Amino acid sequence: MKTDTHTPEVAEQTEVDRLFRRLRGLEQQQLRRGFLFDLVQKTPKQFVALFVLAFERRDQRPGREVYLDCLRLLSDIEGLSYSIREEAYICAVQSGNPVLRTAFIEQSKSIGTKVAYNLPELDEITLGRRKSLARTADRDMRMKLILDTEPSVIAMLLRNPRILESDVLRIVSRRPVPVGVLEVVFQNGAWGNRPSVIEALAYNPYTSPSLACPLVPLLPKAVRDGLKSGSFIHDWVRAAAEHMDGNSEPFEAIFGGNATD
Repeated sequence: MKTDTHTPEVAEQTEVDRLFRRLRGLEQQQLRRGFLFDLVQKTPKQFVALFVLAFERRDQRPGREVYLDCLRLLSDIEGLSYSIREEAYICAVQSGNPVLRTAFIEQSKSIGTKVAYNLPELDEITLGRRKSLARTADRDMRMKLILDTEPSVIAMLLRNPRILESDVLRIVSRRPVPVGVLEVVFQNGAWGNRPSVIEALAYNPYTSPSLACPLVPLLPKAVRDGLKSGSFIHDWVRAAAEHMDGNSEPFEAIFGGNATD
């Protein structure tokens, strides 16, 4: 029996595959971001379909990277109008994937409530000077700047070629830590794609749940099991870990029985 290759569903899937390949052909993160921003502006449904396809292909590097590119855009989408965000959210709900659905929910609050403060000696240095030091300072000063609460300083620090993965892990494992600091690490493709950083962001209670939850499918099962039983884990993150192992009940409780509708 032949498959009809001219149905609207097949045409839509073919177009999403084309978009996936085109995005993969863009080497610079800023170009990929611009591509995705234009896509969600023009056709939110196709953006969500691309996000779903990347989720399905996340076990391979191309799918994983496209998935993270989509998530980066969603974690910083203030430039999108409310009507576009609403349409994209509805499409995400219709996709039947509750993990992806959480990525479209704005203003979700982390469960970390303590306020992070700068070291007194950092407060004595102007913001502009701290940003300059982040690019050039010796290791002792960089170790202090790792604790800076200003996202723009951390963004500069991440560009320093002498920074180590262990340094970045100290940043994303801090508690308390401003959510903006965690987000700026994730937005940096060189560091935000690393499995160790993704794991630390998922575990950190100060990470926005609309970011932490969609990171869970990228984690190994042993790490997801730790999220299920760990303390100080957001309900969405715990539900995502359960969902990835076939248990949809936690998400059904969160979304009122409509987790996959």
